Amino acid sequence: MAKKKSEIRTISVKSPKQGDQYYFLFAGGILKGTLGERIERLESHYEEKWYRMHVIERGREMRYPVSQRNIALTYDELRSI
Repeated sequence: MAKKKSEIRTISVKSPKQGDQYYFLFAGGILKGTLGERIERLESHYEEKWYRMHVIERGREMRYPVSQRNIALTYDELRSI
């Protein structure tokens, strides 16, 4: 069967603040983490804002690169994707 064409998600958090907690989409899963610094190398390649999200799982800090389009204030905003 043919795959469903994914639509480009609109930006729901226009100006995220570093240090605040947000939900984000990474590899098909929804996680909650703290917004870190911007990633300039990915921004120049994709021509949109990218951030590093910090999540502490089982006593270890995990860092994920996330586009601004995949950041939301609530879980339900990302669940419908």
